[in-house]
Amino acid sequence: MKKNKKRYFFYFNELASGKLYTYIFLNFFVGLMDGIGLTLFIPLIYIATSTDSGEESSGKMHYITDAFTDLNIPLNIYTILLLMILVFVFKGALSYLRSIYATKTAQITARNIRFSLIKGLRIISYEGFTALDSGIVQNNMTAEANRLIQASSLYMSAVQNIAMLVIYLLMAIVSNWQFAVLVAIGGLISNFLYKYLNTLTINNAQKISGIGRNFQAYLLQSLYNFKYLKATNYYEAYNEKLKKEITDSENVQYKIGKISAVSDNMREPIIIIIISMVLIFQLKVLNGDMSSMMAALLLFYRSLGHLANFQSFWNKFLTNIPARDSVDQMLESFHENSEVIDKGVTPVFGDISVKDLSLSYGSHQVLDHISLTVQNRSSIALIGESGAGKTTLANVICGLIRPKEGKMFINGTDIREINVGRYRQKVGYVTQEPVIFDDTLFNNITFFEEKNENSLAKFGKAVEMASLGSFLSRYPEREDVQLGNNGILISGGQKQRISIARELYKDIDLMILDEATSALDSETEKFIKDQIDFFHGKFTMVIIAHRLSTIKNVDMIYLMENGKIAASGSYQELYDKSEKFRSMVKLQNMTDHNSDSRLHNADLG
Repeated sequence: MKKNKKRYFFYFNELASGKLYTYIFLNFFVGLMDGIGLTLFIPLIYIATSTDSGEESSGKMHYITDAFTDLNIPLNIYTILLLMILVFVFKGALSYLRSIYATKTAQITARNIRFSLIKGLRIISYEGFTALDSGIVQNNMTAEANRLIQASSLYMSAVQNIAMLVIYLLMAIVSNWQFAVLVAIGGLISNFLYKYLNTLTINNAQKISGIGRNFQAYLLQSLYNFKYLKATNYYEAYNEKLKKEITDSENVQYKIGKISAVSDNMREPIIIIIISMVLIFQLKVLNGDMSSMMAALLLFYRSLGHLANFQSFWNKFLTNIPARDSVDQMLESFHENSEVIDKGVTPVFGDISVKDLSLSYGSHQVLDHISLTVQNRSSIALIGESGAGKTTLANVICGLIRPKEGKMFINGTDIREINVGRYRQKVGYVTQEPVIFDDTLFNNITFFEEKNENSLAKFGKAVEMASLGSFLSRYPEREDVQLGNNGILISGGQKQRISIARELYKDIDLMILDEATSALDSETEKFIKDQIDFFHGKFTMVIIAHRLSTIKNVDMIYLMENGKIAASGSYQELYDKSEKFRSMVKLQNMTDHNSDSRLHNADLG
């Protein structure tokens, strides 16, 4: 435990940017002023009652009153009261500074914890992130981070009480060392009981972290799949899993609550028992007298109070400290799977060349010796069945995945030598699952740019190109209309068009469209197809397409099968030489014809 306490100090001192040393220093001075003020009560009482035992009752602490005599200051009720006022005013000022400093230190600690988590998310690679459990990540970023912040606050409270305890003990030892030793022994004996309670607390606290991770994972999945669970009435069964995690968490919390209740409510009885037994031993066995122990008694009552407070805060601290392991383990995972995004040469866009690229996930080979060249400002399409490797290849091209076998060059420069952060700034990426933030339409498209004349003009152009004009005109709030969590207030087609508008708003050199028109109606799909044709030659486009009608005019089509390029060429060239491609076109044309017939019959009906 001592080793742990020392390790905790250096851990939290680092999080607090080294401010714990000053905090301890302030606590020592507050305790010193308080101890001096308490000691002055003794001669004050004896002077007020006209008795002569004031010096003996102060023990060795009489040097405080002796200083008055040395300075030829008369020792009377007025001078002692004046000194007490000065001491406690100074103590109040120091205590105020301590409180302000503690608040600031707590803020710095909380900020550093949250900043480290945000930084970890920024530096982790896409591959590393996909290997993590999203429920664990969310739990650590929120619940466990908050528990760690709470632990840091409780640790500072424990440090405050330890610092005060030490200064009171030192002053009590100076006043009456025999009495001090006896009370210290009593305090150490009581500490064994608290150690037992602390062990129970830490064991149950570790269970809370595990339960919290499971609950967050289940809850996240229920929110992500809410529509499906509701539509199929599976939410009733899933609800039981959530209820079990909540019940388990409550049971553990209840156990910890009972332990804390015991810890909190036995403090004063233990203090009184220790002091009573020491007084009896001092008076009956050591033949001491009460007057010689008055100052030490006051100081020890204070010190034992701080000891009990420390033990109580430490018990609560142990309830939350397991969060440190959870957060640190996640931060370690972030760093182990980090990528360098801020170093390297500034990219100059040009031809994109992939040479002999292979990629595997475990034993499954996703890309198998892929080689291709995307000429600058040309457009290519990647087609094939699900699992053919289309999206993975697109992720390599846009810099999300670094080649491990094979190479990729941007305008002749190996992507490993390029500043990948700046490279991605020039990439637009529209996926088949639209990305919508819980904010306004303007902030979603401009990505939180300041609203001004220039940004509004660019916003209007992006809205027009993405066929969002009629959508915008429906709302009196116009660009300030709220879209809801993950765009829950708008349709799937509107979500996709907003995602496309966001990329059109950017100044990009490369556009990745991964099934970008999959959620659009036929009219808007045709509009986006026309826009793709319009942007031909303005920037490089990589289009992953299921709808073959959208890619008729691209420069090159790559048909992928099992991670390999099975055939390539223009639309007409592929149609002429690839039986697989002809089958795909005929099947899609037949599907489109049947769909149009059903719509026509429905209209007639």
